[in-house]
Amino acid sequence: MVKRLLQIIFCVSVLSMPMCGMESVAAPATDNGIAQVERAKITVKGRQVRVQQAQGATLEIYSVTGTKVLALKLDSNDETFQLKLGRGCYIIKVKDVARKISLL
Repeated sequence: MVKRLLQIIFCVSVLSMPMCGMESVAAPATDNGIAQVERAKITVKGRQVRVQQAQGATLEIYSVTGTKVLALKLDSNDETFQLKLGRGCYIIKVKDVARKISLL
């Protein structure tokens, strides 16, 4: 019981921490040849993850201890995955976008 409570407290504290170094860096689209940089979009609903605008990139999932749990190559601009991971807190990273998730 105490171990489970500590795990929950740890996950909540990790999820409430701001992500450092994840500021948006995008060049505006103009007529002088500068193209707009598209950022990947990550949407999570339950155990389903949807990744958009990331064709050719790699989806990486890390545990809160920093261990890489999963790496998948994205073949299209709109892909959906069903995560088959254990309960816990994870960090999903695609290109320069990272999200913290909690699987229950």
